[in-house]
Amino acid sequence: MTLVIPDVVGWAAFIGAVAALLSWLFKGFKFVKEPEELREEISAIKEEQNTMKEELKILTSGILACLKGLHEQGANGPVTAEIKKIEDHMNESAHK
Repeated sequence: MTLVIPDVVGWAAFIGAVAALLSWLFKGFKFVKEPEELREEISAIKEEQNTMKEELKILTSGILACLKGLHEQGANGPVTAEIKKIEDHMNESAHK
């Protein structure tokens, strides 16, 4: 059996068509898979954000406690103003 140039060209065209078809299938699979990956990433970011909110709440409460301690020891002026600001902010954020 001898191969003729048209046979080789025909096989090359067939292999090229199969490669193009597989490429399109892979792109389609990747397109379908991408939203799932984005959902997982968004979920992880939201979880991290909730953790950070809790940490900020704890830190704010600690700062408020320190300021109240200073106020009890007689520090007035800016200490009193900041205590009021923090309490107002905490009340506003509690009602959102």
